[in-house]
Amino acid sequence: MPLAPKIIIATSNEHKLKEIKKIFSDFNVIGLTKDYNAPEETGHTFCENALIKAKSIEHLCDIVLADDSGLEVQALLGLPGVYSARYSGGDDFQNNGKLLEELKHTANRKARFVCCMVAIINKEIISAEGILEGTIAFEPKGENGFGYDPIFIPSGFNQTLAELGSEIKNKISHRKKALEQIRKKIMEKL
Repeated sequence: MPLAPKIIIATSNEHKLKEIKKIFSDFNVIGLTKDYNAPEETGHTFCENALIKAKSIEHLCDIVLADDSGLEVQALLGLPGVYSARYSGGDDFQNNGKLLEELKHTANRKARFVCCMVAIINKEIISAEGILEGTIAFEPKGENGFGYDPIFIPSGFNQTLAELGSEIKNKISHRKKALEQIRKKIMEKL
């Protein structure tokens, strides 16, 4: 039986690795150690930032994978966008607070999570994008999840991602959608 192809992921985040391992179950998925020093994300798009991360580790393996993701709010012309993780200059709680404050007099609460996956396979760059549409709640609710999960209500639901929990989130997430697409593209190259 042939060996499972090895793929190195540009992350040390255990939650992200667990999700990736589910989609790439027939691969030998390797994450980076906690001391992984991610490169500065200087791109203007999620895909540019994912490519920066993928290029930073492409010397490690024939197949590498990186992602970048965040929240785009229609009334804020796409912000926080690529600045999602550092929007307030503070933590998740402060990011959510800043966003809710900026939307407090806004009726348009449409938003979407975007994830761009970039793989480099034998020096060839491929990418895929996943989107989860929804709206921003008026206050944080729920104990599960992280980031903007307590204030994001996915389309078709009336609870935030933090209320819905990881099982539902992992079935509908922007990351899952991007992972499934990039996996298909990688398989075509093998």
